[in-house]
Amino acid sequence: MTRLAKIIAASAAAAVGFTGVAVGVQASPVIVERVVDGDTIEVRILDKTVRVRLLNIDAPETRDSGQPTECLGPEASEFLENRLPVGTRVDLQYDKERYDKYGRTLAGVFESGSLVNAEIAAAGLGAPLLFEPNDRFYSEVLAAAEQAEAKRVGAYAPEVDCTLPSQIRAAAAALVASDVGDDGWSENQHLLAVGAINDDIHRASLLRAELASEESAGEASVNAFYSDDQRRDWLAELDAGIAAGRAQQADHQLAAAEIREAERMAAEKAEAERIAAEKAEAERIAAEKAEAERIAAEKAEAERIAAEKAEAERIAKAKVKQTVTEKPSNVSSVYYANCTAARKAGAAPVRRGDPGYGKHLDRDNDGIGCER
Repeated sequence: MTRLAKIIAASAAAAVGFTGVAVGVQASPVIVERVVDGDTIEVRILDKTVRVRLLNIDAPETRDSGQPTECLGPEASEFLENRLPVGTRVDLQYDKERYDKYGRTLAGVFESGSLVNAEIAAAGLGAPLLFEPNDRFYSEVLAAAEQAEAKRVGAYAPEVDCTLPSQIRAAAAALVASDVGDDGWSENQHLLAVGAINDDIHRASLLRAELASEESAGEASVNAFYSDDQRRDWLAELDAGIAAGRAQQADHQLAAAEIREAERMAAEKAEAERIAAEKAEAERIAAEKAEAERIAAEKAEAERIAAEKAEAERIAKAKVKQTVTEKPSNVSSVYYANCTAARKAGAAPVRRGDPGYGKHLDRDNDGIGCER
């Protein structure tokens, strides 16, 4: 059995026993030709088709009525189609005003002595509706609606998601149960939560506006199923949910801001550390370069000094060698190997400047060689 069939079956079981007295009924047979929607039918009276709007009951709209489909609108239409199949004979009973501004006939519809208007209310598929001065069936329809509420059928059934109570409960519960996140959430997760809660607040605000509008205007709609006290309770429930949602939004926004600030500070710290590391590395490289240059300079200086020293030594040695081996151009070629040779030659003592004078002959370097 489908969900729709279950609702219709439960509603039909609830809608029994409304046996209003059909006084002043239509003399000619009234035959159902078509169900327009949950509270409107077309009947054949003699050779004329008449559209009948059931008095003191307001069922949810369907597309067939030219209005946007409301919650339980299709179910209400199906209930009436099952209750009054084409060809069913009905009796019509009228009130003070027989026609509405659309030209529809206003009547209580009886089938087998039962007031169908009240049966719709007992099924939870229509709300009591009072448009003065027509109040003839209102009390019976109101009692039937109270019976439906007690039995929790139709619009009062908790399992029907599209009804106003279900939507209000779902909207308020969604706001109260919004995920507050944890320490592991990212900034983006908190911001996504803010957006999700904003959607829930928007939905709750739309429901609240609908409730407030219905309460102030008193218009007939599916919300007419519920009392003013219920609406005030639901307004308070939605207000509490919206307040809780906004508080959670503030918490998420604060958490996102704290994460963003922490990330900014961490990024600044990381950047400062990077700059400090680069500076330290540059200083290290500069110090190493300076040290290498110092060592190289010291080495070069040492090498230069060593080279100069070696050159000086070379020059000194060359001079000594020249002094020893070269003979001045004005010096005689006489040479005495020793003082003995000088004495034999009769040249001793040999003075500096004399032919054959040499340092090897002048041991005491007094300028006179072989003086003894």
